[in-house]
Amino acid sequence: NRYLEINPLSEIFKFKKKFNIIVLASKADLKKKLSPNINFQTFLTKEKIKFFLVRNNNEIYVILKKIFNKNKNSIILSVGSSFIFEKKIISDFKNRLFNYHLGYLPFERGGAASSWALMSARKQTALTIHRISNGIDKGAIIVQNKIALNKNISLKNYYKKVREKEKDFFNTFFK
Repeated sequence: NRYLEINPLSEIFKFKKKFNIIVLASKADLKKKLSPNINFQTFLTKEKIKFFLVRNNNEIYVILKKIFNKNKNSIILSVGSSFIFEKKIISDFKNRLFNYHLGYLPFERGGAASSWALMSARKQTALTIHRISNGIDKGAIIVQNKIALNKNISLKNYYKKVREKEKDFFNTFFK
């Protein structure tokens, strides 16, 4: 499971000198192992990345209001979030909410896009950043990089291809 999909986060965290990065995470996310010896909360603390424990959309809303009031140019990039943003969050912060999705949108929506791409032997998948809108993974696509897949690709080789593409992918988005 790539230990909580840490690779996209590690690529994003490379921008922490350029941008103020703040993580909103559930208790379960903070406890997830990134390696046999470190969990996500320990990693964030070690890397000096500010994080908030959130339990529901109300808490997310309050934190986003504070972030956006403090810095009008802020954006939110959701990565591997288990939260579905409520309509109030989407409407109040529209055009500032983005989602990183490991899947070829609009064809591979939802949380298991990678699994479906592999099980259905698709010829390609994609790394996608889209605006968050009402509906799961239905917002306008901002950046998308396709990844060619062969019919019998292993899970290990699949994630190796993904990791290689992610290195340049986030540079494109954050330009």
